[in-house]
This record gives sequence, C-alpha cells and structure tokens, in this order.
Amino acid sequence: MRRLFIVGAGGFGRELESWLDRIPEPQRDWRIQGYLDDDPRALNGYPSDYAVVGDLAYSHFCDSDLAILAIASPPVKRAVVSKLNQQVEFLTFVPPGTLIGKSVKIGKGTVVGLDCMLTTNVQIGEFVTINSHCSIGHDVQIDSYASLMGNVMVSGKCRIGTAAIIGTGSTLVPARRIGESAVIAACAGVFRHVSPHTTVVGNPARTFIENPHGSLVPHS
Repeated sequence: MRRLFIVGAGGFGRELESWLDRIPEPQRDWRIQGYLDDDPRALNGYPSDYAVVGDLAYSHFCDSDLAILAIASPPVKRAVVSKLNQQVEFLTFVPPGTLIGKSVKIGKGTVVGLDCMLTTNVQIGEFVTINSHCSIGHDVQIDSYASLMGNVMVSGKCRIGTAAIIGTGSTLVPARRIGESAVIAACAGVFRHVSPHTTVVGNPARTFIENPHGSLVPHS
C-alpha cells in the first residue's frame, strides 16, 4: 500500500480528506499518511483523522509515495510543484461518479471535486484545480495551474489560460478566452474575452486594475 500525502492542510485539504476516504478500499492502492503544510498547527481546532507530518520542504519520501495538491492558489501550486515534483509522484484525482464524456484528457496532478461534469473533447492541463459542482462544456481547454472554484459554469469552446483563477459561481458564455493569470471574481458573468493578468468583476464582468494604494478600481 502506497503512502499518500495531502499537500495543504487548509479547508480544501480537509475536503479532499473526506473525498478520498469515501473511495472503497478495494479501489485504491494507497493510504493517507498525513498532511504536508508549513504551518504545523494548521489542523488545530478542526476535525481530522490525520496530522501534519511535515512541511512543504519535506524530503523523506519513499519511491512508492504519492502526493495530492490541496492548494488552489496558482503561484503557490507552482512553487510547491517545483520543490516536490522530482521527489514524489503527484496523484491525479477524479472522484467516482464524475460525469466524463468522450475524448476528455486530464493532466498529471489535477484535482477534480465532487459532482462535476466534463462533457466532451475537454482538455485539462497539469495541476489544475476544479472544485465541486463545476460544469465544463464541450471543446473547452483549461491550461496548467488554473483553478476553478466551486459552482463554476464554463460553456463550450472556452479557453482558460495558464494559472487563471475562476471565482465561485462564475459563468463563462461560449467561446470566451481567459488569459494567463487572469482573475475572474466570484459570481462574475463573463461575456467578453479577458486579457492576461487582469481582474474582472461583476455581471456583466468589467475589468479592474490595482491602484497605487492596493485597491481595485475600474479600468477606464
């Protein structure tokens, strides 16, 4: 039985713990060993059957060990993968019951939440996070390190760029392009293409930029 480390002991990590424990033992060749997190007290006050057993610089892996990313922040995901990718194999997790159509490809280290739908000809890169109750339409491409929060609806033929963040409850109408490292705020309605490294807010979504004081203001 292989040891599985959950990387990140926040709320998403504890959700993953619950999802992983739902998988019948005959269907897995791993057992959860514990969490890796830079905060050794991250689980204090929260129910869990496991403990934080090391930090994100953990170096005591065995050849057969697995890790699973419980981190949504694209920059943090990249940093963690750069530290651990040569030391441990990352698990690609798609829970039982996920509705997956034909010609769907899912890259290494990607994590899919509960009750998601991936329709047909969906291409998902490496280390993508798709939280629960997301719907991914036909012919969609999601590039590596992107993160979709819960209850996101991505319509057909959309393209989501590397390390983009799609906030909770957002909707993308068909054939929209979301640029690299763009941020779509929660509950946004995306009717236009979104440029790289920009933030859009509202329904219909408008572009916002950060002013010298660190606040987001509408882009004129």
